[in-house]
Amino acid sequence: MHYVNNSGSPTCSDSGSGTLANPWCTISYGLSHINGGDTLYVRTGTYNGDYIMTGPSGTAGAHTVLAAYPGDTPVLSGSGYSSGRFKISHGCSYIDFIGFIITNLNQGLYLDDDAGTSTACTNVTVQNITIHDVGQEGLAVRAGTTGSAPRNFLIENSTIYNTGRLGQSSNGEGMYIGNSGGTDTTNGVTVIGNTIHDTQDECIELKGDSHDNIIDGNTLYNCISPGSSYSNGGGAIEIDEPRNGSTNPNQIVRNNVIHDIANNAGITKVGIRAGTGAAIYNNILYDIYSGYNCIQSNTANYPRLIYHNTVDCSSSKAIVDLGTSADIRNNIGPTGAYNLPTNNAYFVNEPKANYHLVAGSAPINAGADLTGIVPVDIEGTSRIVYAPPDLGAYEYHGGPAPPTNLKAIAQ
Repeated sequence: MHYVNNSGSPTCSDSGSGTLANPWCTISYGLSHINGGDTLYVRTGTYNGDYIMTGPSGTAGAHTVLAAYPGDTPVLSGSGYSSGRFKISHGCSYIDFIGFIITNLNQGLYLDDDAGTSTACTNVTVQNITIHDVGQEGLAVRAGTTGSAPRNFLIENSTIYNTGRLGQSSNGEGMYIGNSGGTDTTNGVTVIGNTIHDTQDECIELKGDSHDNIIDGNTLYNCISPGSSYSNGGGAIEIDEPRNGSTNPNQIVRNNVIHDIANNAGITKVGIRAGTGAAIYNNILYDIYSGYNCIQSNTANYPRLIYHNTVDCSSSKAIVDLGTSADIRNNIGPTGAYNLPTNNAYFVNEPKANYHLVAGSAPINAGADLTGIVPVDIEGTSRIVYAPPDLGAYEYHGGPAPPTNLKAIAQ
């Protein structure tokens, strides 16, 4: 293991040994003096500037780790909202990036190069990162066009907020997967257990050429909050229409909680917008402005499977199909076969966003068997313990539901 510590205690030196007692001063020096499979710990302090991590690559059995020292909170800070970004690029692989705070940059963290043209990185894990107060996007994944194999990127248990600080003329997505131009077939990205809020534009956007990505178990609120650079059409989770691809993108959006999407004059927003082929299930949406569609399927191309969502919206806005191949079943929110409009009496405590089902309520055992796609509920409970499945994100488990308040507290 090697160490970077610019706090002054102990005294650091970039000509030193990089030990805990004799640490290096800068991250860039440390990265250039470790081998693949090593761990470089960074102690509490502010590390100014933007960085490009190009390796050294690890292996499947020994990842290269750049991490905050356990219990410490190092800050990677730029020189302002128009400065650079932290970038993991140039084909490196088996990299773990853990525990940093990133702020005061133009963009926060980029995985792969920002043009999507160089050799794609693979097997990159990002954990327990906080990105806040950046000029444009918080985190971007642009895996380029090299090959078609999954990139195996994992982004989990991280927090992103206060993006787009440069204003409405700039991008401000919390997380941006793919590229807005050319061909960028970013795939194999799993985004799980993150909290994203107060973003100028979408909380999570999946661009048109991206495919086979998974958005799972995230909490999103106040998306498109300070004022978007777009006139309309944005969503807390945005799945863009395919651009150059000829096959079903098969995006998966599941187990997410989306709330407090409020009115911005002149901007029409959506909780989840499905512009192409996707499976959207076990999501919970509530406190969405009454004029917005909560889940929207638009643009006729690939099929959308919209199953087992709890959508606390009016039935006319809960799940809106605008002429697509959408299979909409086992939801609480919309009307139609195997769906039920929302009713406060179904839930343990709707005012506190506890959407577990009450014993004897109408959604219980009212669903079609869709367990080939949705075998478990949002908490991992089997859908077929008491067949047939229940409607909505939660499967009633026969006992008292645990107290839950899904409302997140703004930071």
